[in-house]
Amino acid sequence: PLQIFNQRTSVGLRHLPTCSGSFEHGGYVRIVELRTFISRYLRRKVTASSVAEVRQEYLGDGGPLPLGAVRKALPGSKGHTWVLSMKEFLAARNREHPASFLNDALGLGMDCAYDTTEAAELLAIVYPATFDAEYGDELRQPNTFDAAWDCENFYISYLNDDGWGRTHSCSNQWEPHRERVHRSLDALSDGFTVESVGVADRPSKNFDCHVDEAVRRLLDTTAKPA
Repeated sequence: PLQIFNQRTSVGLRHLPTCSGSFEHGGYVRIVELRTFISRYLRRKVTASSVAEVRQEYLGDGGPLPLGAVRKALPGSKGHTWVLSMKEFLAARNREHPASFLNDALGLGMDCAYDTTEAAELLAIVYPATFDAEYGDELRQPNTFDAAWDCENFYISYLNDDGWGRTHSCSNQWEPHRERVHRSLDALSDGFTVESVGVADRPSKNFDCHVDEAVRRLLDTTAKPA
């Protein structure tokens, strides 16, 4: 049976999709806020000096830096990590304000950086080309119970067995982007790299449209033959 859940900004359908899609995604990217990267990947205390050090160490002019030194990363919410397709990330990066666009279009909804009043600074963790071959069995379409219920993110389930979920824009202005989840990794290889996306503006949030879209997806689901 299908159930609809609505708590804060997370709305979803109860289902267990398969992962049978053939979308040419080009690889995977995780979008993460700078201070979250410092605390959860590098396991350093977040201070003004550590933020400056990481900017210099990882986000300088030398190009994307490999992350093989990350050996004890903390898991994401509920032990899962959310990723989008490289294809859609590259398209977003070519926009005039890519960080603000991704903050809105992916439903991240960050008003500011974690535990501060400063603007959120987004990073892209780029996955190795071999990730599908090594972890493909663990990549899957997210469902309601993967979503966190105590944060600013927007989430709506997408019941279509193509192996990908669909994001929902905070402002309802942007098209959905494909997303997947996988078991969080505590150790990364040098095939993973990190790069700066930019500083994100606070997105507008249209809660009514969020719920309307959830209902529309529910009705589309129930209208499909079993």
